Amino acid sequence: MKIKSAFFILIQISIITILAFGIVNLFSFTQIKKEYSSLNFIPENASFVSRIDSKEIGKGILKDFISKDLFSQLPKTKREGDLIDLSFIDFNYPLYFFIQSANKNQIFVATFQLLNSDAFIESVNKPNQNSIGFTYNGKGFWIFNCPKNDIDSVKQLIISSKSTKWEKLLNSKNEIAFMSGFLDAKGFISIHENTLRINASLNTKLTDSKSLKKLKTDGFNLTVSNPLLILKNMSEDNPSLLANSLTGIKSISINHYGYRAPFFPNLTALLQVDSSFNFEKSIKRINSSQVEYENSKLYLGGAKFYVSKVQSDSYLLSYKENQTFVLQNSDNFIESNGDLTQLVNFDDAPLMKMFLLSNSTISKIYSIIQKTEKFNFTISQKENTNSGEINLTLSLKKKNSFYAEMLSFIM
Repeated sequence: MKIKSAFFILIQISIITILAFGIVNLFSFTQIKKEYSSLNFIPENASFVSRIDSKEIGKGILKDFISKDLFSQLPKTKREGDLIDLSFIDFNYPLYFFIQSANKNQIFVATFQLLNSDAFIESVNKPNQNSIGFTYNGKGFWIFNCPKNDIDSVKQLIISSKSTKWEKLLNSKNEIAFMSGFLDAKGFISIHENTLRINASLNTKLTDSKSLKKLKTDGFNLTVSNPLLILKNMSEDNPSLLANSLTGIKSISINHYGYRAPFFPNLTALLQVDSSFNFEKSIKRINSSQVEYENSKLYLGGAKFYVSKVQSDSYLLSYKENQTFVLQNSDNFIESNGDLTQLVNFDDAPLMKMFLLSNSTISKIYSIIQKTEKFNFTISQKENTNSGEINLTLSLKKKNSFYAEMLSFIM
């Protein structure tokens, strides 16, 4: 199983969803009655494909755009007419997005049915813009993040494609439906007021994670089984120095409680290991001056953690000495839940907060996370099957809306 793909799916979904929000922000209500007869314009080896029901998404976006007066929050230059005119798109058709690799670059392509091909080319092909558009068979293809040297090859790949691999997305009844080429996975995203949900099925058998231990959630929790397998798949082109040190670790469970000055994380980590694991030898394999272990204390780049063997097969690492903890069992391959705001809790690290929030993008992400109320994410094996399942639920505090937050993010 390509583990990095499971993480990549979520990143891709987020990017694709944000793109969708931007593209339909000028949407005018029409009843979608049309669907493509085929999706053969999407290459066989695309890594991710998404279908956007512009009518349903448009309803939510326009509702929040109007009710929260988001237009008044746009920069003055935007309000005076610098917005891209999207009237060339026929919103009677759904919107499709896909991600395509080209020379190790991830290329994003948005596909529309066009009302006016010339207006599309004029609107999207502007100087100093990191995107380019072209038309084929009445459709507009808007390409992002594509190096100039790869543009012609990506165009040809789309024009010559005859694939039927993605046909299951046709006529989907979900607001946002997607398929992943990495994992032979498919699923959907639904957004209702302040809650976003993602559900996907994976046609692959996950590593056995029965009876693994995890820390009872306190703060923000992330628990991962077989971290070595994940790390190897995430860094297959550039093997990590950490890979050897993870040999023998069956699972890692982390509770995160914010940061302490100047920028050290407050966390407690449980390592469940097999009989081959030796903590001191594993640390020495890292062979870095930034990592030291002495007298049951682990130093990582200046941060000190206390290490104790709490069970015959488990070690506890904590920023506090004699840290109390509660163990639970987990059958999930990956799970994460708890207080998401602890990831951006800089109360005890004001300089770190000031530095990070000086970046406008990070500041917007910080603002959204501060409004979260519920977070739950799992990758698990479906019982009595050879397939896996991804589930994510993210809820904002009442009176907040995902559509409004995403619109604010891209403004």
